[in-house]
Amino acid sequence: MVPTGVEQQEEPATGANDGTTYFRKRFGQILLDAALIALTTFVLLPISLLLGVFLIMSGVDGTLAMSIGFGIFLTLIMPITWWWHVWVPYRRGGSTFSMGWLKLRIVSLDGQPASLGQHHARWILSAADSLFFGLVGIVLIVATPQHQRLGDVVARTRVARTDVG
Repeated sequence: MVPTGVEQQEEPATGANDGTTYFRKRFGQILLDAALIALTTFVLLPISLLLGVFLIMSGVDGTLAMSIGFGIFLTLIMPITWWWHVWVPYRRGGSTFSMGWLKLRIVSLDGQPASLGQHHARWILSAADSLFFGLVGIVLIVATPQHQRLGDVVARTRVARTDVG
């Protein structure tokens, strides 16, 4: 390396977010988590619709029957997404299953494990991060110094690599 007279500060080796590898893992994790939740949705939604059809065939008004089916879908999918994005990482040291496979974990800004409240804040704000087909979250991850999406900024967390240092 050629000395430039300007010293660069390096991130600590543990949890370093070093460019291409980090972004590839981070966006891969987001897509993998989304695909696994989508798979669950593709299983639950037809079951809920079939329940609505069964209710219609049983004499229940069509609008009411489909509303009941959709209500049951929401009643099932919300706890599943909560379990996936809050409880699993809280109990697994900051990693969803996808994060574990890709050697990533959620940590507080001070490097300590994220609290249950921090995981909740991240999950609640994932709706905002998903706006415009995820563009809000993507732009924030690329643009913020610690590569945080809105949920991370508010929760005071970041996603760190576990395969370094």
